[in-house]
Amino acid sequence: MKERRMWKNTWLKELAGKYGLEKGKSIIVEERSLLKDYTYITREIRHGVVLELYPHHFYCQMENGRRESFRYNEFLGHEVRLVHLKEEQQKSVQAWTLFLLRKESGSKGALLRSVPSGILSLL
Repeated sequence: MKERRMWKNTWLKELAGKYGLEKGKSIIVEERSLLKDYTYITREIRHGVVLELYPHHFYCQMENGRRESFRYNEFLGHEVRLVHLKEEQQKSVQAWTLFLLRKESGSKGALLRSVPSGILSLL
């Protein structure tokens, strides 16, 4: 009976799976702080790999050798500690650059002036 109740509330795990969270995926963890004007500032960015998915949290190996667990809300929601897939961030950067390529019909110089320098380093 206890096992059935434990597995009954796993809808967050299933939802995270639909967004691509699975064993072996690379993740990025952003530690944020809430400011007085209700905006967030990013304090720390760390990288890791998902080791195991459990009913209410997932377990990761971080780049510094530590192992940490994260709640699915931190992957799905707007928490102080956010977890993103590494591939997701790369896809969003690629989509943004494709948008700029379509938007700019001028010369290559005009395109490079409109792209922020941080994005150019990723390309």
